[in-house]
Amino acid sequence: MPKVTYRERVKNILHIFARDHQDTIPYVQFIERVKDSMLLDLLRLHRGTDALVQKALLSERFARRVKFAQSLNGSMILVLTPSGLEYFKWYGVVGLHHKDMHILGKFTLRQLRQETNTLNCVLDNIRNVLSESDCQYFTPSSIANIPTAVARVIQKIQDLNEQNTELMSILAGDRAMEHAIQSGHTPRGTEN
Repeated sequence: MPKVTYRERVKNILHIFARDHQDTIPYVQFIERVKDSMLLDLLRLHRGTDALVQKALLSERFARRVKFAQSLNGSMILVLTPSGLEYFKWYGVVGLHHKDMHILGKFTLRQLRQETNTLNCVLDNIRNVLSESDCQYFTPSSIANIPTAVARVIQKIQDLNEQNTELMSILAGDRAMEHAIQSGHTPRGTEN
């Protein structure tokens, strides 16, 4: 797996903030988020980490997507500009296009191949999930059955969640009864 550069890492974290509609971020908190993401990827932190993050943020500032400001208490904050908020909200999101959309006519052959590869990856993932489930009406070769198979898998998950909720309430009642018996109290609803 290729290494994520500081610039990509900064953009990914700004994407998370923009997706949550948070346009002001304390600078120290942002640096900590970058360091945490590095530690999650099992990367060592070094003395130059802060400077490299600052450099990545400056490139976003020059692109007019981020501004540096000072809060009322004097600490530095990052402010996403309106264009930056819109940019980072959609950063890294793969857009799928319908076959009747006019934009497909403007795609180059390379872009069309990328679109096809994206759709094939999505389709392969759906096929893998459906083939791992015990859906008896799905054969991996039939694309036309995918919507029906997905609906059945979703229905089965909902049914299992309902059964789980019922079983959990029965278990809670049984545990309450057991606790009452052990403590010597008469359980509610069993008094004559």
